[in-house]
Amino acid sequence: MFFHYPKLNLENRREIWKNFIGHAGLDLNADDFSKFKLNGREIRNTLRTAQTFAKNKNEKITKDHVIKVISMVQEFQIDMKDLRSHDGEYLDISEDEEAQESQEEFKWSNGMDVRI
Repeated sequence: MFFHYPKLNLENRREIWKNFIGHAGLDLNADDFSKFKLNGREIRNTLRTAQTFAKNKNEKITKDHVIKVISMVQEFQIDMKDLRSHDGEYLDISEDEEAQESQEEFKWSNGMDVRI
């Protein structure tokens, strides 16, 4: 299921950043990140990922951790946009019975619950 998140203006993004930073008790400045055009879900996920990234390196979260994750998010968005622009060039697995069977066998052999 996909939900549409409206594009936020600078002030909306700043408020969302402030809220998430405040709730997490982080020593970060929302103004450092509000210029990046992310929606609320992306902002939340960015902070969580940056926290995990810093924790795994045994470091306190910094602006640099967050900026690095934002950069990865933006790269992913560009890649997805590029993939969507080539949608007609790729085989739709939902219309290819052999590919569907292969996908089901893979899921089954790897212990994944398959319900079609």
